[in-house]
Amino acid sequence: MEESSGYDGIGMYALPNPCTADTWSYTSTTERKTRFVLVASLNGKVCYYPIPLDPIGSNRSYDIKLKLYNTGSSDPETPVSKGSLESSINVIDWNTHIEDTNI
Repeated sequence: MEESSGYDGIGMYALPNPCTADTWSYTSTTERKTRFVLVASLNGKVCYYPIPLDPIGSNRSYDIKLKLYNTGSSDPETPVSKGSLESSINVIDWNTHIEDTNI
């Protein structure tokens, strides 16, 4: 059963980022991938699920679907444990017509 959080179709914007390398050190000035970070409150505790994205291009839509299986990390700069989440990212060019049936 697929559940909806009520946030389906909510958009966010990111600047293009062609970087393919990544580092998890927030003190590093080295270029790194753009990250999508889901912030969740579980039993009163804030958990982070940082997801590094492949190079971000302009004029594209990124449809991100997540399934959470475990608590995230306590710091948005720390990767989550393997098996904590399942992600599906669909990249769609803006020239493609998308019909949103949730409206």
